Amino acid sequence: MSGVCRLDACDRDLRDEYERAFYEAFARVPSNRLVRQLWLWDDESRRLRIRLAYEDHAIWVSRRADGRLHFAVAAHQDHSRAQSAAYGFVIPCEPGMFEILTFFNHGPTDIAAMRFFWRGFLEQMGKAGLTRGYATCAARLLPLYERAGWEAAAQTEIAGETRFLLTLRLDSILF
Repeated sequence: MSGVCRLDACDRDLRDEYERAFYEAFARVPSNRLVRQLWLWDDESRRLRIRLAYEDHAIWVSRRADGRLHFAVAAHQDHSRAQSAAYGFVIPCEPGMFEILTFFNHGPTDIAAMRFFWRGFLEQMGKAGLTRGYATCAARLLPLYERAGWEAAAQTEIAGETRFLLTLRLDSILF
C-alpha cells in the first residue's frame, strides 16, 4: 500500500476513479438510507460525489501495490458549510477545525491497513496546523470510531436512523 497523498481533483481520470470507487463503497450498504439524501448520486453512471465543489474540499487517498485506489477521505475546513448540518449538528467555529465528509475503502482491506491510512492522514492534518476533527457516523460504526479515539459529541434520530457527531482532538492521539 502506498502512503497517503492528496488527490488532484483537477485530473479528470483521477476524479472519475475516485467517484466510481466512492459509489461502489456506499452502494453496497443499502441500509444507510440517509447518505442517499446527503450526497449526489448518479446511479446511471455509478458515480458519487459530495455536495461541496471540488475546489472547496480536499481528498486524500492511498493506493494498493498495483496502483488501484485503496482508501479515500475527503475533508474541508469551513464550519459554515458543514455537511453534518444536514443531520442538524452544529460544528463550532474554532481555529484548527476540519470536517470529514466521507471515508471509504475500495475493495478488501484489513484493520492494519486502515490504521496505517488514518495515521498518515491525521499526521498530515496535524502538520497543516489542524487540531480537531469532526465527522458523523451511523450507530453501527460508532464502536469502531471510538476505538480509534473519536468521541461522540452529539446524537440525533432522523427517519428512524441514529446518527452521531464525532470529534477527535489530534493532540490526544499518538503518532
